[in-house]
Amino acid sequence: VLAPAAVALMFVLIFNSDIGPLNRILELLGLGSWKRNWLSDKNVVFYSVLTPMIYQFIGLYVIILLAGMQSIPSEILESSAIDGASSFRTFRTIVIPMQWDIIFICITLITSGSFKAFEHSYLMTWGGPGVRSAFLGVYMYMRTFIDATFGIGCAIGMVILFASLAITLVFRVIIRRLDYQS
Repeated sequence: VLAPAAVALMFVLIFNSDIGPLNRILELLGLGSWKRNWLSDKNVVFYSVLTPMIYQFIGLYVIILLAGMQSIPSEILESSAIDGASSFRTFRTIVIPMQWDIIFICITLITSGSFKAFEHSYLMTWGGPGVRSAFLGVYMYMRTFIDATFGIGCAIGMVILFASLAITLVFRVIIRRLDYQS
């Protein structure tokens, strides 16, 4: 597994407007009008920073969900097929309800990870242009260590903590209600 710094730096090269392969591929495909400076264009920089984060962590969540689906007893899936349920109906009515706990774990990890996101944004753009790609973690770092306003940095840290906790608790209530309905 690549470290966040390695992934961020790899995508800095990919998104480089002068030597990066992305603009070159767009040019070769006849989409030269789509070429841009991906890390300094205020309209696309946020998505350019999100791309390596998704690339780095999507595999983890796919493996977690796959392991959860493989833990479903085959007898349940076989009986569903015998009863004539389509693959989509089996997935919707059997697989997803049996995976709520695992889905909850993934959403909790994604939520807490997104609130504390730092490396990709800081290494790729330093939170810029302006603050277009500055996540709360980058904003907290800038206020605390660059501006030396430790109180504001601490307050931002508390916002990150309580927002993560609140979203996790809300989703937990939703999952419990869905469990009771099924």
